[in-house]
Amino acid sequence: MSVYSRIAGLVKVSDVMTPLGSNVFLGESTKKAFERLMDECANARIPYDPFDRVSLVLKDGKTVGQTYLDLMDEGKSVGDEDTVHAIEPSTIVTSSTPIIRFVDIILDSSIHFLVLRDEEFIGSIQLADLSKMPFRLCLLALTLDFESIASMHTQKDSDASWDILPDGRKGSAMGLYRSKLRDNPNWAQYGSEKSRLLSCISYSDTVRIMKESSFFKVQFPLLISVLDKSIEFRNLCAHGVSEADMYELLKSVNLKEFIQLFRDLNHELYHFVYDHSRRP
Repeated sequence: MSVYSRIAGLVKVSDVMTPLGSNVFLGESTKKAFERLMDECANARIPYDPFDRVSLVLKDGKTVGQTYLDLMDEGKSVGDEDTVHAIEPSTIVTSSTPIIRFVDIILDSSIHFLVLRDEEFIGSIQLADLSKMPFRLCLLALTLDFESIASMHTQKDSDASWDILPDGRKGSAMGLYRSKLRDNPNWAQYGSEKSRLLSCISYSDTVRIMKESSFFKVQFPLLISVLDKSIEFRNLCAHGVSEADMYELLKSVNLKEFIQLFRDLNHELYHFVYDHSRRP
């Protein structure tokens, strides 16, 4: 497993979940519960939308269900019809679950899941939570893992890869190459000059090489569909964009299919590069 894959696995459900709202109590008026939840929001140190939070419903100190602000119709009591939803076992996830393993489940559901830690509910998670920075780290790790393996491949046939680049991009790589040599003269001892030059190209250059490489078009036919989207994800994850913009992107793509395809291609690329590197 690569370093980037390990990084992605470190992000847990608890890192992206939304905290719960205050508990409400079975039998109390919905008006009183609504006002308490709104007061909690108004007095919070960090502002949040109270309509995004789930509240547990308690009876005699025990959890008997869940509710939300938009169920608090005035003139009712908590427990009346449509004011409380049951907690189904299939909608519970442990806080320590790696988010990258939970993605397949949450993407297939339009509901939220309650997050459990040590027999206590501590939050909820739904699709919108994937727009938060910790999950962006997972996507960035996937794209960097792919970029690392792809970059290694471009150096397997360094002459052919270098020839694909236009003169302008070669000039940019050569400028960085000379800078590295100034900082570390001994660097010239490692690998061929073309391999060292290719280590100075950008990811967009690597993508260009892979898209125009006849070998990749035959060996990895699905690769082209992933390359452009990988750049989009990489840039969005690496640079500051709002959670709203990230959420719109997540809704606009088949993220489940994309992640699985990325995993498969990474696996194939990894074994191709390292299996060939072991051959005499």
